[in-house]
Amino acid sequence: MDPVVRSKVLFTSTNDDLFKLIDKPNLFKAEGGEAEFQWKIPANYPLNAPGTVQAGTDDEVDRKRHLDLSPEQEEAKAKEIHTRALLVARFLSLTRLWLAASEDGSPLEKVLKILALRDLLKVMLRAHYLKLMPLIKPKTIYHYRGMLDAAEPGMINFAAENGSAGNAWKGQEHARPSVLKTIESRIELFRSTYPLDPASKTTDPVEKLFSEISQLDF
Repeated sequence: MDPVVRSKVLFTSTNDDLFKLIDKPNLFKAEGGEAEFQWKIPANYPLNAPGTVQAGTDDEVDRKRHLDLSPEQEEAKAKEIHTRALLVARFLSLTRLWLAASEDGSPLEKVLKILALRDLLKVMLRAHYLKLMPLIKPKTIYHYRGMLDAAEPGMINFAAENGSAGNAWKGQEHARPSVLKTIESRIELFRSTYPLDPASKTTDPVEKLFSEISQLDF
């Protein structure tokens, strides 16, 4: 096996090896863990009534069943998709600026500034995707089991796995509130590292992109 591939794969031969990677409460009993999870359709899972027929393909019907948006939500969805298109367009613009600056002998500080804003935009795209997910991603069986919450993408409740009434949500560091805090700190770092020169506000393409991105509701 290629050494690079090998470095990315974790091999286990005993249960003790698994325990180093997965907590016992989250590991199936068959592997020596404590999780009693069983794959079954939960009682609250919506199914078509016997004998009913809905127009459209099976995929369309199934998607509608698990993602039935109100007119207000459809309007919000269209708005967020437009915002995402703007964010992606700015990301592509920064990528082109980076490539051009790398090839034309631009000062290193200019290249690093472009990359810093591009990295910041990556996090903004992540935050916006978490905002968009409830409007484009149908619920799965894990949502109906209570393990996932459509309103809090990025987090998982392991307590629900065993039908427990407890609450063991994990993944807060990947949820939108944490990502927004990261963006705030990244913006402060960017601005302190590259102070704004009023004279270049309208002539520097990086500053122009920073201004445009900052005004978007991501």
